[in-house]
Amino acid sequence: ESAKVEYQCKTWIHSIFEGVLTNETRCLTCESVTSRDESFLDLSLEIEQDSSLSACMRNFSASESLRGDNKFFCDTCCSLQEAKKRMAIKRLPNVLALHLKRFKYMEQLQRFKKLSYKVAFPFDLEIGNIAGDVPEEDRRYCLFAVIVHVGSGPNHGHYVALVRSHSHWLCFDDDAVDVVEESQIHSCFGSAQDTAASTETGYLLFYQSEASFNRQAECNEEPAEPPASPSPSQQQPSPAPSPTGKAGSSKGARIRGSGSKANSARAKAAGGSGSTI
Repeated sequence: ESAKVEYQCKTWIHSIFEGVLTNETRCLTCESVTSRDESFLDLSLEIEQDSSLSACMRNFSASESLRGDNKFFCDTCCSLQEAKKRMAIKRLPNVLALHLKRFKYMEQLQRFKKLSYKVAFPFDLEIGNIAGDVPEEDRRYCLFAVIVHVGSGPNHGHYVALVRSHSHWLCFDDDAVDVVEESQIHSCFGSAQDTAASTETGYLLFYQSEASFNRQAECNEEPAEPPASPSPSQQQPSPAPSPTGKAGSSKGARIRGSGSKANSARAKAAGGSGSTI
């Protein structure tokens, strides 16, 4: 019944972002493996200074020792045993959302602090051993959006979005949209100096799988069906001009006028200079 309810609650969000994780625990006494699957919409990654996204993902799937007060109850041994635990991805989503944990609670400060650590993330990402038995062709991803946090702390600041549109990168800052150079993405990695006041840091990363991108491209390339010609009975004669010499309806003129204004506005916007974040 619960599985049926969960299936009914699926939305387009799940079809895009949902993947499946496998939580594997291996008993060190009998070597039996207990696994449990759980779905996810994003992965939260711990970060370290001057590291890379690939290193963060390897740490995410690194084995954890369960011993002492944290022993694992093995159903085969029917007792608490030392064990090894790790996470692996069983099914990758069409869009992989990665959350860099840049806000950490500091005991000595008794508050959260922003970590402006430098974490380099690539434009092309290939998922390694963390993906388990996922086919090789489904492991390749490309970066298409970055949510950037601008500010020095978690309680204040601003968010902007960098989004790839075809061959260009756009910066969405509230109602302002500007074209930015691809090299500007590198400025969002963070700072390799712990004392540096780097405020513009990548916070959420969105990668689209190459497989889903190729499927989408193939769908867009399919030729459209030509419109059917109207039958003679469906053809209507053109309306006669009004006595004043104007067209029978002025609504089309208003629409064309508003379109001209929109085109003019777009032309002005296209002429503006792109700003950096």
